Amino acid sequence: MNDRDRSTVPVPEVTQPVVRLIEAWEDTPALVLGSCLDILAANALGRALYQLALPYGNLVRFTFVDPAARVFYRDWQDIAEAGVAWLRSTGGSRARDARLTEIVDELASHEEFQRLWGRYEVHGKASDVKRLHHPVVGDLTLRYQIFDVGQAVGQYLFTYQPDPASPGEKALAELRAVAAAQA
Repeated sequence: MNDRDRSTVPVPEVTQPVVRLIEAWEDTPALVLGSCLDILAANALGRALYQLALPYGNLVRFTFVDPAARVFYRDWQDIAEAGVAWLRSTGGSRARDARLTEIVDELASHEEFQRLWGRYEVHGKASDVKRLHHPVVGDLTLRYQIFDVGQAVGQYLFTYQPDPASPGEKALAELRAVAAAQA
């Protein structure tokens, strides 16, 4: 059971054209996330990359609930701060966002979340670098881009790419092979 299964708030559906688009990207991990960073859809490589987070259904929840997140995110503190600031900027843009309230209420028992939430930092990102330690392929440094999903308000497409000829490119190729073997 993942976070979306426990949620009392309806989860928006990702349209089939968007799902087909990301599934066609065999070399690019891609996820569609909701405004509160719920994982709404992912392609095979995205699922392989975020295999630890998938059971939680939400990237912020994974960040604060699972101790493995502190290893997975090599810059855990930066990720935690950015995730909370994202919640404030996108989830909080609607005064009565029930999903935001649900996540904040659940994570309020985590001291670090409570501290960061209390800072009232509000910002989103359009791109950045993420440094991960994947349990199967080791360290990856990936650049990501975030795009609004056209007609789907509150849905964001996250794509990840390594620098050419980098160790991350090799690790991502290994992960692609592992994902293909499991499919």
